[in-house]
Formats: sequence, structure tokens, C-alpha cells
Amino acid sequence: MNRRLARHTLITRLRAQRPVIPDQEVRRLYDEVAASGLVEEIEPLIANVKGRRCTLSLEALLVGMALAAQRNSGVVTFTTVTNLLYFSLSGAMREQLCLHRYPDHDRGFEAAYAVVRRRLHSILKAIDPSPLPKNHRLARRHAEKVLAKADPQALARKRARLLRVSNMILGMSLREALPLLEEHWDGSVSLDATAIGTYAKGLPPHSPVTSTDPDAGWYVRTTRHQDPLALADLTPAESAGGRQKTSGQKKTERIKKRLFGYDASLVVARDPEHHGAPLPDGSANPDVVPALIVAFSVDKPSHRPGQVAVEALQHVDDRFPPRLPGR
Repeated sequence: MNRRLARHTLITRLRAQRPVIPDQEVRRLYDEVAASGLVEEIEPLIANVKGRRCTLSLEALLVGMALAAQRNSGVVTFTTVTNLLYFSLSGAMREQLCLHRYPDHDRGFEAAYAVVRRRLHSILKAIDPSPLPKNHRLARRHAEKVLAKADPQALARKRARLLRVSNMILGMSLREALPLLEEHWDGSVSLDATAIGTYAKGLPPHSPVTSTDPDAGWYVRTTRHQDPLALADLTPAESAGGRQKTSGQKKTERIKKRLFGYDASLVVARDPEHHGAPLPDGSANPDVVPALIVAFSVDKPSHRPGQVAVEALQHVDDRFPPRLPGR
């Protein structure tokens, strides 16, 4: 009963704050989805999925995900996709996307939500490189048996699919920056590893059960990361332990940071001849390539850092120029 009331409250709030999305924006996103190659990449992966016929096309789902990302700082949830796709578009646009019309009440919303959820889960199942179930804890012994029975080659193929699809989605966000990259970027990049936390709570390695996100791992840092270029003007005492301490100041404590999640290797486009800082008025310099993430790969923290970095470099979009003419 409490869950039903919470769901009713959420749907009521979504209905009260529901935006009206212009048809021009939907058509633009539809064209971007069509040009991205994602439909041709994903459609064969889910073509043989058994079960009831899905009334939600892959193109419409990707448009809904793009709408959700634009309005939630890149965060895409099933609830937001359902709200925008089925209840925020005009009637004419819903007909063009072949979307089933659901009544605008709790049961209608939940029916539309179920369609979105099934469609997304069919895609995730085709590209999930882990045999472990998510969202609930498993006995560690059982998890080890599941991993032992899994086909490593099949998992490797799914991982390749995951990276390919994820980087194609990233490529969609770089479409407007493509002319700038073609004109000013010479292919120089930097690699940066960054930790990404999960919503799941991590458990000790010797715990008898796994986390609800069993494929993540612990990222641990015990010292302060210092940029060598930023230490050039510091004294030896400052570079060794921060600012010099005077009598009465407490001893600086060591940094201890723990985070349960993943490690992302980012390929960042850089201009080696310019720093990319904004102009004096705060606007971006139109002649300098900003720091843009052009590809990435993800794995457990400190699991395979070298291989993961190479994977990320291999997924830089072929549309990006390797070198400028004459360089």
C-alpha cells in the first residue's frame, strides 16, 4: 500500500511539472538518431527476442532517451522517458512515432512504463557483459558458480557491443562540435581515469554476499594526488606535505578516500598549442578545441587499467580527423 501511494505521488508530481515538447525538437532528435547508426547497430541484437510484440519502436525509444538526457543533465531514467515520450508530445507527433495512446492516470502511466522497461531491458540483456543478476544481493558462493559456468567468449562479445553502443551514444553528443574538431584538432589526446560511484552500497571482499551491483569494485586513495606542474613554485616542505605548518597547527591528516564503483578511462581531445581557457569576457574561444571526451571505456577500479585505456582509444570515432593537413 505504501509503495502504491508513493507511486501515485510521483506520477502526480510528474503530471503537474510535465513540459510541452515542441514538434521541431522531436524531429531534430529523430534525425540525429537516424544519422547516428544506433538503430542499425542495436536492431539485430534484439530482433530475435521472444515474447509479446513490442509496440515501442527502437527509434522512438532513443528519441525519448535523448529528451530525458537533455532535461536531466544527462541522467536517463525509465520514469522520465515514459513521462516525456507518452505524455509530453503532441498527438500528431505520437502518431508519427507510432506510440500507443495510454490514458493519463496512474494505471495508464504504469502500462506505458512497463513497455519502456521491457524494451530497455531487452537491449541491456543483449549488451550486458556480466552473467550476474543486478539489484539484489547474492550469496558469494552462488555468484562464483554463476561466473564459473559463464561462456567467456560470449561475455567478451557482449562487452564489445556495450563499448561500441555506448561510444556511439557519446558520438551523438559531439555532432555540433564536429566542425570545430575537423578544423582545429590534430588528433592529440590525453587519457584520464576517473572513478564513478554506484548507487549500490559496497561490501567487504570477505563478505558472504555480494553487493546489489556485483560487477563494481572498491576505489581506494590514501594520499593526496598532486599535479607535478603545479608544484614547480613550491618549497620542498610544501611539496612534501602541503603548506608549511606553524606551531599550534595540527598535523595534516592523510587523505583516505573510498568509493564503490567503476573506473572510466576517458579519451580527451586536447590542443597541445593552446590551453583552451575562456576569453576575457568568459566566452569560449572559437579557434581553440575545448577539452572534449571523444571516447571511453569502463571496468572495475585498477582491474585492467592498461587494457581498458587501449579499448577506449580504439573507440575514437572514425569521423574525427587523425591529423590536420600539413601537420
